[in-house]
Amino acid sequence: MGRADEAVRIARRWAAGGGRAADGHLADLLAELGDEEALRARAAAGQVNSTGRLAELLARRGRRDEAIALYLPYVRTERGAADRVVELLVEEGRFEEALAVLRPFVAAGHSKAHAMLADVLVAHGREAEAVRHLRAAAARDSNLHEQWAQLCPSEELPALAATGMWPAIARWTRLLAGQGHVDRALGIVGPMADGGHVPAARHLTELLADHGRLREALDLLRNRMASGVLLRAWWAPEQLTRLLFAHGLADELRAEVDAGTAGAAELLGRLTAGETAPAVSRPQRYRGRILPEYGCC
Repeated sequence: MGRADEAVRIARRWAAGGGRAADGHLADLLAELGDEEALRARAAAGQVNSTGRLAELLARRGRRDEAIALYLPYVRTERGAADRVVELLVEEGRFEEALAVLRPFVAAGHSKAHAMLADVLVAHGREAEAVRHLRAAAARDSNLHEQWAQLCPSEELPALAATGMWPAIARWTRLLAGQGHVDRALGIVGPMADGGHVPAARHLTELLADHGRLREALDLLRNRMASGVLLRAWWAPEQLTRLLFAHGLADELRAEVDAGTAGAAELLGRLTAGETAPAVSRPQRYRGRILPEYGCC
């Protein structure tokens, strides 16, 4: 309503009563208003939320060095601070400093720190080192299986998939289908889907739809929805309506609306309005990302 000063006064009264939630609300408001001076004053008084919002405000303004300096004292005590410091250091090309921030977390056995270390190494052009590190870490920690399956050399995928590691199976069958061996890929995931493996069932319909067999994918989804075993096919309505939307099948989407399929009405409205589905990005050999928070050492 344009009454920002009044909003800030109310938020300050609330924050004066103590409590991190109140401080966070005020910090969010000050950051939204771009009030760097007020955030800096609260950060200097030891308000952690305000320190973080100030750092993000500075980062958005291109002042990454200042943002990093604000975050660094908190990397061992505040959840997510190390992640953000590493991200900013990588953006600045300061890879060795980013690795130095991560190594204590790696030594403490944090799964996400291992994964993030591999990400930074790849971003630094040291993929072979990342592969060696993640291969060893994934052998000890199943939380790293997904990232290892994406990073491992393609020639190792068949053996990795043979161990039953689902992320490896998913990537391997996607590569097979992309090379024209669609039936071979389907022969791997089909029995898993029939056995009740939900990720395999979803993956099976994606492979069919992505490789010219959309009608088979739609029929498979409808059959699962009609089976009555909703707990095993909870994902099918969403995937069915998403495929209909992505392929512009308005009449079939309208039929799903009439049938009461969840989400169909919204997607039909978007399709009728001329919206099209964005291209789906497939996982590549390496998927760079800054991982979620992993806490202190």
